[in-house]
Amino acid sequence: MAMLGVASVWAAAAACSGGVKVDEGNAFPCDLTQSEDVRDTACPPAWRCGIDNRCHEATEESVTQASEPTFEASRRYPVLLEGDARLVAADTRGGQVVVGFADGGAFLSNGRVVRSLTVEPAALTPGQLAFTGSRVAVVSQRGAVSGENALRLGRLDDTRPQVAVLTVDPTVVTTGVRGLRAAPGRLERGLLAVLLDTLGAGEVAPDTGTYTLYPGALRALPDAGVEVCGATPLPPCPPGALLPYLDVRPVPASVLTKDAGTGPDALPVVVTPEYFFWRAPASVPGGKDTWRVLNPEDPISAGGTPSPATAERAPVWSLRHSETAEVWALRRPLEGRHVLGTWVLRRSGGEPRLERAWADCTPCGGGRLVAFTPVSDGALGVEVLCESAQAGRRTFARVVGSSVVNPSDACLTQPLEAPVDFSELSSDGTTGTRLARAGAVDDSPGAGALLGGEHGQVWRGRTLSTLRPLYLDRVPLSVAPLGNGLLALTRDYLSLEVPDSRLPARVGLSVTASSSEADGGVVEQPALGGLVEGSTGWLVLESGQVAKVNAEGATSDVSLGSTYGPQLLAPSGVPTSGPFLGQGATAEGGSLVIAANDQLYYLEGISPTTEPGQLPGVLPRLTPDPGFPVRSLARDRTVSLTGATPQRVRGWVATGRGLFEYAQSKEGRWSLTPLPLGDAEPVKVWSREGGGVGYGRVGLRDGVVLRLPEGLPLTKPLPDEGRVVDYASLAGWPVALTETDVYAATARGRRADGQVGLLQWMPLPRPAGLTNEALLGARIFVVKHDSDEVLYLFTRTGFVYQLGKGRL
Repeated sequence: MAMLGVASVWAAAAACSGGVKVDEGNAFPCDLTQSEDVRDTACPPAWRCGIDNRCHEATEESVTQASEPTFEASRRYPVLLEGDARLVAADTRGGQVVVGFADGGAFLSNGRVVRSLTVEPAALTPGQLAFTGSRVAVVSQRGAVSGENALRLGRLDDTRPQVAVLTVDPTVVTTGVRGLRAAPGRLERGLLAVLLDTLGAGEVAPDTGTYTLYPGALRALPDAGVEVCGATPLPPCPPGALLPYLDVRPVPASVLTKDAGTGPDALPVVVTPEYFFWRAPASVPGGKDTWRVLNPEDPISAGGTPSPATAERAPVWSLRHSETAEVWALRRPLEGRHVLGTWVLRRSGGEPRLERAWADCTPCGGGRLVAFTPVSDGALGVEVLCESAQAGRRTFARVVGSSVVNPSDACLTQPLEAPVDFSELSSDGTTGTRLARAGAVDDSPGAGALLGGEHGQVWRGRTLSTLRPLYLDRVPLSVAPLGNGLLALTRDYLSLEVPDSRLPARVGLSVTASSSEADGGVVEQPALGGLVEGSTGWLVLESGQVAKVNAEGATSDVSLGSTYGPQLLAPSGVPTSGPFLGQGATAEGGSLVIAANDQLYYLEGISPTTEPGQLPGVLPRLTPDPGFPVRSLARDRTVSLTGATPQRVRGWVATGRGLFEYAQSKEGRWSLTPLPLGDAEPVKVWSREGGGVGYGRVGLRDGVVLRLPEGLPLTKPLPDEGRVVDYASLAGWPVALTETDVYAATARGRRADGQVGLLQWMPLPRPAGLTNEALLGARIFVVKHDSDEVLYLFTRTGFVYQLGKGRL
């Protein structure tokens, strides 16, 4: 009872104006839950109530407050590729892609520069595109131009750097076109196959524009021979002999024969309801452009022959192959489902054969098979992107076999991690659902993948699992300055902005790529963990390996170079895990403080190596909050290795439930000091430095920013019970991002006693087109350019907005 009585006295005293000031100079009780005008009255003059409900001396910081930042919202990236990508097509020879939008506009991009694409005559609106060699084929949209022919062939004009013009040759096809198929790779003597609305097919020689119609019928004979009829100079086909061409795939001749000789670079493989056929070149014994059966012993057994009246449904047939053409897959309709057949290419005596890998099966149930890529990376399979027919929900998996008796039964699949946000795939709103738009998946080449997104994203890769965007398509993990531009790090890639007067049409943060990726593939690289802020390009790989960014000039790509530090190890000695955060200092040769999971690491005086794993691993120095990963990390860079301060290293960390100050003394001893927070939740810590002195900051979930280590409030809470998801400091002024708005604390009122009050949050102007939905998952970053700091907002679709600028 005596203890309760004392506590009651103290509580009553803390609630009274004036408090109990029997021993000024000591921290005595106060109540931070009271209003700003009341709670400090329990403290001596010039003292303030802290987060621990104790009074602390509120000495003025020696950093001169910079002038208020200027806030003017504008979108920085993207500039052109921003709308619904309704049409995508890849030029695998030059590493370029075409993106067509809802308004009919089209652009050509190589991932660094975007140029407008115009088709002559200008009245033509591209409906389909395909590249082969140095030539481009364009199919105008049906009914777009009365009297114009369906297909035109031309080449891109590179003489004017800002405009790529497609000049067209005379008519090559005079009937409706339902599909274009181009040979992959850098073939000089390519082949462009054309699927017609009549379910016929033919091919165009890109160098001459000569069009050749395929035979009216290809029929397999009992002896594995082929009966050919119906195209000059062939005899006419007897009644009932006509068979539809359901797909055609031009493939490199060396893939089928392993010895192309002096024949054509590409050969066609055609799909009919029962058999695959290929046209053998003269270099094959008995060849001379004769048609052969690829699967004589195992018919496709399609179960029904489409007719020209059902041509609108015919494009669901699609034959694709892996990059090496070892694995082939056929998508076909059956009883309202998409059935997948998987085949392996064998060669015996120079004659190719397709053998079924396993029984046909249905990978997507009653849904749609939107895109698929056969793979042969040690274990053959087919990567599939499925979509439910009603809600448009998309799933990603790998078909590895089947144990079915009916093709409509499910395949054996393994779930895969999506490399991009497949929910952003361009959708066709005319259906009343969010079903994927057909033109947003490039089906012209037989290998690889190219997809377009609802916000202008373009993804390409050798397979669906290796898709990589041309431009930033997500919120980065870290952002750093790169010259006068930006460098953004994601788990999968680095993306950058390099201002260059010679590249005025650059429109986004370009994803870095090496020259070996020109065919639309992705070079395997380690997953990235995070940048070490304030260092000279150091970062952490997801494996815990410390590495360095290699920048070879203002206009070149930035990539992981051949510079490595040590690997971070868990206490058990195995490589540590993320999330990773880092703070560096460049003085005295540099030192790095890195947080990995719930551990703190320190590196000093790194002697870089040219290969990973050559330096001894590093064990953690501190564990701030065991079992709770570090959420935010800050460092006081005014504390130096050789300075006059009592510490060599000092900073602050926040976890989901705790706040700590870490330090290393001049003698090398590490210490960890818990800082009181009560029931508050920390979101982010940062530092404010100037005049040789550094101060800590922590932003809480409710918008209150505290000065560290005392825990004195610097800002009022956000209005309307707003919840902060991210903080930044712009020239020393706090900025907060909530789920619906961005605020800056730049206004300061007066308390009832006439003293200067806490900073108040003011909403910033919102850029045009930035919706509440777009703000979900966004982050804010402040990047220093020379003597200016710039506030950026990054959204989950890769859009970058500049919100303000401050001068230090």
